Amino acid sequence: YVFFFFFKQKTAYEMLRSLVGSEMCIRDRYQRRVHGEIKLYQKQTMRVALVFLLACALLGSAIAARQHYLQCDGRWAGDSLGNSNICAIGCLMSSVAMALNDMGRNCGGPECTPQVLNRWLKAKGGYQGNLFVWQSVQPLGLTFVNWFRDPNVLAQQLAQGKVVILNVRGGRHWVLADNVSGRAFNVRDPARFQNAYTFDQVVDGGVFTKNRLIMEEIEELELLLNEMGL
Repeated sequence: YVFFFFFKQKTAYEMLRSLVGSEMCIRDRYQRRVHGEIKLYQKQTMRVALVFLLACALLGSAIAARQHYLQCDGRWAGDSLGNSNICAIGCLMSSVAMALNDMGRNCGGPECTPQVLNRWLKAKGGYQGNLFVWQSVQPLGLTFVNWFRDPNVLAQQLAQGKVVILNVRGGRHWVLADNVSGRAFNVRDPARFQNAYTFDQVVDGGVFTKNRLIMEEIEELELLLNEMGL
């Protein structure tokens, strides 16, 4: 038996229409893919830009916020602290205020001045009589580590980026350490007695870690961006 199969030959016009349709389908898929890649690129670029701007803002605010507060500043010198006032016994609290302000913490006010921090501490149990409670400022971003007598250990802690507050002048005064130069600490002294204290002049010192770093702020922003689909 012989079987014959007949196929209808397409005209040039029909073939052209088919090719055009295929080309349009391919082009449409290509355009959708490219458009999707562009949108993804735009989202990623926006994400990087927002994170970068936040990092710059946090770093800039910390640098710009650096202050040298004096415990006898007329704006708060007479504010009560225990059974005395800030001017008389507020050196430690004023040093802590400078450290918090360096970190960009406002303690409930436009900036973390000794006056604002003193009010916050009185409301939050930050004093026992005239004594500062070192652990009380943890909600503000400083976690108390310990006291150290060895100035070399205190210098190491400072080099690690921790906050170091030095007890000087025979144990009667507190200052905020900024950095070490040779065998001396450069400080911000809330009474402006000195700009530096040698290792031999340090009685001991209290150390805090900063429990809110710039990277943690950035991680929070990235979580927010994920929730927003960016």
